[in-house]
Amino acid sequence: MSFFDVLNKFRRKVKSLRGKRFLLLIDECEELIDIAANEPNLLNSFRKLSQADFSLAIVLAGSSRFTDLDESESRTSLFLPDFLPPLRLGPFSNEETISLLTREGIDEQNAQQVHDASFGNPHLVQVLGEYISRLGSFENAMKEVKKGKIGEYFFQSNFQCLPLPQRGWWKSGEALARLAELTPNESILPHMEQSCIIRITEQEEIQISPLLKLITEGALPSLQVVPDKPEKATEQTPPPCPLPAQTLLDWARKSPNHLLVLPAEEEPDPSDAINPPGLSMMASMAEPRDKLLAILDRASPEYVLGQNPTERTAVYLVGLAIYRHYFAGSPFSNFSDPWERAGAISEKDVTINADQAKRPLDTRTAMVLVRCLKASPKGRYSRLEILASDLGTSCK
Repeated sequence: MSFFDVLNKFRRKVKSLRGKRFLLLIDECEELIDIAANEPNLLNSFRKLSQADFSLAIVLAGSSRFTDLDESESRTSLFLPDFLPPLRLGPFSNEETISLLTREGIDEQNAQQVHDASFGNPHLVQVLGEYISRLGSFENAMKEVKKGKIGEYFFQSNFQCLPLPQRGWWKSGEALARLAELTPNESILPHMEQSCIIRITEQEEIQISPLLKLITEGALPSLQVVPDKPEKATEQTPPPCPLPAQTLLDWARKSPNHLLVLPAEEEPDPSDAINPPGLSMMASMAEPRDKLLAILDRASPEYVLGQNPTERTAVYLVGLAIYRHYFAGSPFSNFSDPWERAGAISEKDVTINADQAKRPLDTRTAMVLVRCLKASPKGRYSRLEILASDLGTSCK
């Protein structure tokens, strides 16, 4: 069967089993990008499954390439927001690597060398552990890696999971040279550290994988024990709620189904706030274009379409306030004609490009904005409490 047919059959099957709970686990989910190209209805079917009325939890695991689905212009781009923001899975710590391998009968010295060579990548830790068990020593395991294809396959696969243009470094043979040119403030580093292509020390130094050097240069560099970089407080707990989200969340909770347009006041009072007339009425009253554009600066898609507000409208307005904070302006401000801009607001999802932000924008907040600023209310957070949780603890 096609994957589309598999999903539909699964949905019909579990829907008939009332009183049951289901957990669907899917690995290497970036393959959906290629599958969806050949089966156009796939993501629509998947979305129906994820929003079904039976008790189903879905966990997707994969690389950062999966976000390509949400950056496309396809009609299925609303599929991904239900799974954002992602949880980044990192390598084993030094203690975790040693604990795993010593439980399998490998001595601590060999286990330590495995961690230093692999940077704690779970797949490499298991492969090297198996080699040591079979061949008797870490040195023999390294010889097996050098003459075999496992290391080459590992790095080829992991480079393919990086964002462009770094994705092509392995295939071009420039990997080591390009990695040596990296500086500590580059945005690609978290992706490479997660893939164990590099490692960042406590001194913020970039170390290239010893296994990568072994495969490309033919010799294993001397290994030195490097303590794991301690997690920063901001990585252990959610980051603080970005301003002015706290104020807007407080306002939205008081009256989530009241307003269609973001209040102009810094500390809005929902008791006396009034929505402006609809665009058609304002145009019939011959209101100047500047006034129409000023209202669109703070308008939700529901306002443009003349629809009643819901809690998802409040979610959009909170996201709009955060967007204005980071980008010093509103989405679609490049449209000078009010009606063209209104059309864009009502039909297009807002694209978040952190490089264009006027203030530093972290990945977590960017992902939240992607989900808040969907043109269709169905693509947004369903409740303000969920939005507050994703924004950070201080918004709760």
